[in-house]
Amino acid sequence: MIVTGERVMTAEGGFNPTWQRHVATYALCAELLPEDGRLLDLGCGIGHSFELLAPRETVGVDIEPSVLEGQQRETVVADMRALPFEDASFQSLLSVQSIEHVPDPERVLSQARRVLELNGIAVFVTPNRLTFGAPEEIIDPYHYREYDPELLRLDPLRARRLIPPHAPVALRRQPDARPPPLGPRRGGDRPG
Repeated sequence: MIVTGERVMTAEGGFNPTWQRHVATYALCAELLPEDGRLLDLGCGIGHSFELLAPRETVGVDIEPSVLEGQQRETVVADMRALPFEDASFQSLLSVQSIEHVPDPERVLSQARRVLELNGIAVFVTPNRLTFGAPEEIIDPYHYREYDPELLRLDPLRARRLIPPHAPVALRRQPDARPPPLGPRRGGDRPG
C-alpha cells in the first residue's frame, strides 16, 4: 500500500487530529442510522471506529486488501462502484470521507441504492471544500470532486425524495429513485 496521508492509519503523532475527527464522525453518524440490522461501512479503511456502530452488524468494504487485515468483523475487498452484494442486503450504509476519491460518484450512489433495503438509510460524509480552499479549486490531489453543502443538496424533483428534507446528509432508499449527477468533475482519468 502507498502511504499518502489520505488514509487514517494511526492516532500517533501528527495524525491524531485527523484520527479524532474520524472517530467523532462515526459516533455522530451512529445516531442517524437504525440501531439494528446490517450496516455497510463503505471505504472503511482500517476499521478504526466500527465498534462505535454497535450493536449493528457491520461489514467493512475497502479497495485496499491490506487495510482490512485483522478487523474483527466481516470485510470484503471491493470497489464501491461495483459492490459484490445481493440487492437489498443492508439496512444502512455509512461512507466516511470516501466518495470524494472516486471519479464517478453517481455509480457509488447507484450501488448504495441497490444494496439498501427499501427505506434503508445511507450517510455519506465528505470534507466541506469551502473550509480549506477557494470554491473553484480542488485542493487535495487525491480527490476527484470536493463538495460543499450546496453540491450535496439534491434537487428534490430530480432526486424524487431520495433525501429527506430534515436530514440532507442522509439518503433514504425510495422505490424507483434515481440519484442525479453530483457537482463538477475534476478532469482526467485516474484509477478509482
